[in-house]
Amino acid sequence: MRRRWVFAAIFATVLTTPACGGEGDIEALYEAGTQLHKKGLSAKAIEKYHAAYDRRGASYQDIGQTNRAFADYNEAIRLEPTNALFRNDRGDLYNTLGRYEWAL
Repeated sequence: MRRRWVFAAIFATVLTTPACGGEGDIEALYEAGTQLHKKGLSAKAIEKYHAAYDRRGASYQDIGQTNRAFADYNEAIRLEPTNALFRNDRGDLYNTLGRYEWAL
């Protein structure tokens, strides 16, 4: 149950963030995200919004789940390789772990 709420919150946040290409009524977007999740299309919905991987990576980083954070940062970069913010966030994680040569 908690996982569904976390997904819905991330999805709604990303969809309404202009920098992520989001727009629209938050309640309608929340409902759309919930319906996609119920249909088993969570990954497809997130893939459409590359920044969702970056934001989820930051959330994983905040709670110390570095392997998951790296996976999400890498996926965000794979989907949108020219986005400097995604690379910066991954570099920050490398820096935090003392892997300075990888942070550059």
